[in-house]
Amino acid sequence: MISIVTEYSLWLGILCIALGVLYSYVLYHKGVKYQGLPKYTKYVMIAARFLTITFLSFLLLSPLIKTLLRTVEKPIIVVAQDNSSSLTYQSDSAYLKGKYRQDINRVIEELSDKYEVRKYLFGEKISENKEPDYTEKATNITTLFDELEDRYVNRNLGAVILGTDGLYNQGENPLYKSKSLKCPIYTIAMGDTVVKRDLILAKINHNKTVYTGNSYPLEIMVQAKMLRGQNANLVIEKDDKTVFEQTINITSDNFSKNIPVQLKAEGKETIHLTAKLIPLKEEITIANNVQHVFIEVINNKQKVLILADAPHPDIAALRESIEKNENYEVEYSLINDFHKNTDAYHLVVLHQLPSVSVPNHKIFSDLQKSDVSRLFIVGNNSNFNALNTMQSLVNISGVRPKFNEALPSLNSGFSLFNLIDNTKQIINSFAPLLTPFGNLKTSAGAAALFNQQLGTVATNNPLIAFNEINNVKTGIIFGEGLWRWRINNYQKVQNHDAFNEIMGKIVQYMSVKTDKSLFRISHQNSFNEGEQINFDAHLYNESYEEITEPDIKIDITNEHGKTFSFQFSKNDNGYYLNIPSLPVGYYKYVAQTQSSSKTHKMQGSFVIKQVNVEALNTTANHQLLHNIAQKTGGQMVFPSQLNQLEKLLNEQENIVPVSYTEEKLQNLISLRWIFFILLAFLSVEWFLRKRYGGY
Repeated sequence: MISIVTEYSLWLGILCIALGVLYSYVLYHKGVKYQGLPKYTKYVMIAARFLTITFLSFLLLSPLIKTLLRTVEKPIIVVAQDNSSSLTYQSDSAYLKGKYRQDINRVIEELSDKYEVRKYLFGEKISENKEPDYTEKATNITTLFDELEDRYVNRNLGAVILGTDGLYNQGENPLYKSKSLKCPIYTIAMGDTVVKRDLILAKINHNKTVYTGNSYPLEIMVQAKMLRGQNANLVIEKDDKTVFEQTINITSDNFSKNIPVQLKAEGKETIHLTAKLIPLKEEITIANNVQHVFIEVINNKQKVLILADAPHPDIAALRESIEKNENYEVEYSLINDFHKNTDAYHLVVLHQLPSVSVPNHKIFSDLQKSDVSRLFIVGNNSNFNALNTMQSLVNISGVRPKFNEALPSLNSGFSLFNLIDNTKQIINSFAPLLTPFGNLKTSAGAAALFNQQLGTVATNNPLIAFNEINNVKTGIIFGEGLWRWRINNYQKVQNHDAFNEIMGKIVQYMSVKTDKSLFRISHQNSFNEGEQINFDAHLYNESYEEITEPDIKIDITNEHGKTFSFQFSKNDNGYYLNIPSLPVGYYKYVAQTQSSSKTHKMQGSFVIKQVNVEALNTTANHQLLHNIAQKTGGQMVFPSQLNQLEKLLNEQENIVPVSYTEEKLQNLISLRWIFFILLAFLSVEWFLRKRYGGY
C-alpha cells in the first residue's frame, strides 16, 4: 500500500494546482504572441507549464511517500541432530548413515513445503547445514538451546526436532533450559535403553606432578555391566612394558570398584601410562576399555635452607608449614654447623642472623655476592648494625633493649601475592610479634604485606616486607613469635590453613626467580584431544623493549620421533601460534629465533589427553527426552515413527505463519524519476516555443 503524506495539510495541494492554472493562464491565454498558435500545440504547452509549476510548488510542501510492506514469515522448524560418537556405540552405524539419514532428510524435504526448515548438528560445538558423521567427543545439549535462543529471538520459531540418545556430558541438565525456547520440542529417541554387556575403565585419579624417585598413587575406577561372574584383567603399561596387573572378580550386573595402585617415578621426562581392561566377549564397545595418563616428573624440588643462631619454636613452626608442600625440600642447620655453598638453595631463611654472637660469617658475605633470595627473621638476638649492611630493604637505627608487641595489620595495597578471604579474617585473631623498639626507614621499593599495629594504633612501620633489587629478592619479618600464629590459627578453626597459606605464599614468592629472559613462550601444560593448541611468545631486545621483526619457528616432536614444524604469526601483542589439534600423546618442542645476531632457543613439553567421555555411558536416556518433550508441549517419537512428525506439527495450533507490516517513508524529491519528468515537461515546452518563435 502506497500513499503520500506531507508535513503540511494536503489541502494545500489545491493551492499548488491553482498556482499552476494561474501561471499557465497568464502566460498563454493573455500572451499576444501565442494567439496564432495551433490549438493542439498551445494546449500541450499549457499542460506542460501547468504540470511543471504544480509539481514544483507541491515539492515545497516536503511530501513523503509512505509504503506499507506486508511480509509473511513461515514458521521456522529447527532439526537438530546429535553428532556425538555415543550414538555409534548404541546403534548400527550403517543404519545411522544409511536409512536413518534418508528418513530424516525425507522428513525435512516434506516439511520444507510449509515451513522454513533449519538443520543443525550439535556435540562439542554447533554447526549448520552439515551431514552428521558421529565423531564428536562430547555432547552439550544446553549449548544448543542457548544458541537457538539467541539466534531466533523475536523470530517465528515454531518447533525444534531434537534427534539424540539423551546422553550429555557437558553443560547443565537440558531439561531446565528447554523451556526458555518457548516452543514445543519434538524428541527423536535414538539409541537403546537396554543395558548391554560392557567393561568400563571409568576414571583414573592421579597427581599432575611427581618428583623423581618418589612413589605416586593412582586410583582406578572400574565398572562392569551385565558381566556377573566373570573376571576382568586390569593392565597398566609404561613404554610398552607392564608395570601393574590385577584380576578383578565381577560380582554383580552393575559392578563398580576402585583399585589403588602405587608406582615409582623413574626418569626425568613426563610419564605416559596406558591403563586398559582386556576386552571380554560380546562387549558393546571396547572404546571405553583404555585410558591414558600423563604425569609430569619434576627433577628437583625447590630447596629452602633455614639457618639460625640458636633453636627457636618459630623455626619448627616455619619448617612444618613449608614441608606441607611437596614442592619444597627444607634443610635446617645452626650457623656454626653449616659448611655448604648457599648457591645450591632457592631461598635462605636467616633466623635472628646476623646475631649478637655471630655478627660476621663467611656465609653472609657469600650471600651478598650471590642472587639467592634471603628472608631475615628479626629477634631479640639480632645484630641490627650487621643486618643493615646485609640488606637495603629497611634501615634500623636507635634500637633500644626493649621490644614492642606488634599486631599484624594487612596492607590493602600489597600486590605481590594474594591471600584468601578466610585467611584475612583469621589474621585479626593472631597474637602480636615481639618487634624491635627503634626507628625504621624503608626503601622506596619496599612492599609491606603487614604493617605494625601497636594496640589500637596502626602505624606505617612494616611487620613483614619485601623488595627486589638487581633480580635479588629480600624479605624481612620484624619480630619473633610466629609459632603463636600457628597456635592461634588452630584455636580458631582447628586447622593451620591460614598460617600455612601465609608462610607458603611468602616462601613461594621468595623462592621463584623472576623471568628476565629475552625470549619467552607460554602455553598450557596439557590439552584435551581435539582441542586447539595455543602458544604465545614474546621477544625483547637488549633494552628490554618488545620486538616482533624476527620470525619464530618451532619444531614439535611426538613420542615416536615424528616432527611437526610451524612458524609463529605476529600481532600487536607479540607472537602467537594456533594449531587445530594433534593426536593423543606426549610432545616436546624446540622454538628458535634470532635477534641482534644472537640465537634464542626455548624448549618445553606438553601432553594431549584422551577424551573418551562418550564411551563411559552406552545406555540411552529416553526418560530425559520424554520429559523435555512433555515440558515444552512436544512429543517423543522413535526413529521408526519419523513419518508422524509432519502430522504432529500440523496439529499444533500455534505453529502458523506470522504477518509483519513495515512502514517505509521516502522523500518524494529524492526520487530520480520526478526530476526526469519535470525535465521532460520543460523540454517539450521549450522545443515548441522555439519551433513557433516564442523566444
